[in-house]
Amino acid sequence: GNPRLEPLERQAHKSREFLVNGERWTGGGWRTVASIVYCLAQFLVAVPDAVLGPTLTALGHQVSCAEEGEICPAMLEAIGWNRTGAAVSVILAWILSQCINGHYVLAMGFSMVSASFLVAPFSTTPYMVHVSFFFIGLGKGLASLNSTALMVALRQGNPKKLSKWVNLLSIFWGLGSIFTPLLVSLTTLKDFRLSFFTVAVLTFSHA
Repeated sequence: GNPRLEPLERQAHKSREFLVNGERWTGGGWRTVASIVYCLAQFLVAVPDAVLGPTLTALGHQVSCAEEGEICPAMLEAIGWNRTGAAVSVILAWILSQCINGHYVLAMGFSMVSASFLVAPFSTTPYMVHVSFFFIGLGKGLASLNSTALMVALRQGNPKKLSKWVNLLSIFWGLGSIFTPLLVSLTTLKDFRLSFFTVAVLTFSHA
């Protein structure tokens, strides 16, 4: 062949491969799809907290610790257990990230939230509510932390795009906080359990 053309023929092509939490992905389109999935995860992370508060009175009445329309102390303790679960998730997320792919931890978190939202409406004692709320906080924390970590791992090669997508994570979380009160108002009018089942389905769809 012509030696003058050889350098042109050997021009390197841009690689479309990239690593996400140890997995090899190909194609720029998949990068965008993955980013949107992580944003939707943040949207769903905002949903549980907005549902739990307005349904505390109904839960308290169900487990016979308060009259209808009142909030009993045991239900306020349940919120404390929920926050404890979220705090524990920070340590657990770090431990799991050392040995398990982040996508599995994300799925694990949403599975915990979904299962807990299915159990809570059938609780017969305050202690069952406490356990459900703890695992809701734990699962929500795992999902939130890992969706952010996965986004950073996916976009770390481009600081500009990383900044844009991390901002979008916050925006989607805010949209979830805005949307959920509407969901609660529409579903709780019939039965508070409908709010819990709706959240269970939404979070399981992302697991």
